[in-house]
Amino acid sequence: MAYVDSALQKITNGIGGQANNFFIYSTSDAIATVNNANYFLGGVSRLAAGDAILVIGNGIPTLTYVVSRTDTAVDVVDGTTVAATDSD
Repeated sequence: MAYVDSALQKITNGIGGQANNFFIYSTSDAIATVNNANYFLGGVSRLAAGDAILVIGNGIPTLTYVVSRTDTAVDVVDGTTVAATDSD
């Protein structure tokens, strides 16, 4: 599947007084697809270097961020899967 702009939702304008934004993005794509360079190219005008994105890819939450952004390219880091233990 490809990037869907309506699935990228801005949650905050800046975090802790910083200029960076926080987004959530939900997709049926696996994080291995989402973290490819230019996956988020369709949202280039909305993203900046340092913006954090919580990706819910294929039902698995992963925290990533924009490592570089130009007018023609967007790259995010591989990210860290959000894991939890439910021991009850």
